[in-house]
Amino acid sequence: MTALQQQEMLQTKRLYLPKGRKVKYYIDTFIASGLSLLFFALVAKGFITKEGHYNSPYFLIFLFFPAFALLLYFHQKKSLRLHELKASPLKQDNYKWVKETLSTLKWQIKKENIGFIEAYTDNFGFWTWTDQMVSVIITDNKIFLNSVCNVDTYATQAIAWGQNRRNIRRFKETFELIATKHIS
Repeated sequence: MTALQQQEMLQTKRLYLPKGRKVKYYIDTFIASGLSLLFFALVAKGFITKEGHYNSPYFLIFLFFPAFALLLYFHQKKSLRLHELKASPLKQDNYKWVKETLSTLKWQIKKENIGFIEAYTDNFGFWTWTDQMVSVIITDNKIFLNSVCNVDTYATQAIAWGQNRRNIRRFKETFELIATKHIS
C-alpha cells in the first residue's frame, strides 16, 4: 500500500482496493446484475406477446433481481467504510499495539508497511466460506479499521452474516485491553 493510497483512504474514510481486487470484491453484485438482465430479457420477451403480464408471478422475479442487485451494491459499498479507533499519540506505540492485537487474535499478517497492516482471519464456518481481510491504517492518535470478506479469492461472499462486524468489535476490544495494559 503506497503512501498516496493511504492518504486517499484517510481522506475518503473508505478502504482502497486496486482495480483487480475491486472487481473480485463486487463480483457478486455483477452476478446479481447479470441475472437481472437475464430475467429482464426473458420477461420482456413474454411481455411483448402476452397480456396481463403484471399478474404473472414472473413479474415479481423481474422486480426482485434488480432490487437485490442494487441493495447488494450499496451494502458492498458501505462495507468499505473505515471504522475509527482512538489510540496513543505516538505512532510507534500504535503500531506495536496493533501487531500485538493481531497476534493475540491469531490473525495472519499478509501485508505490512509503514502505517498499514493487512491481516487475514481464519474464520471458516457455516455462514462464511472465506476468511476475512482486516485492514488497519495507523496514524498519530488514531487507527482506522476495516474488515471485508477475502478479496483475493473468487469464492467471495457479499454478505458475511455479521462476521465482519464481529471482527471489528473483537479487534477494538482486544486493542483497548492491550493499550490499557501498556499505559498502566
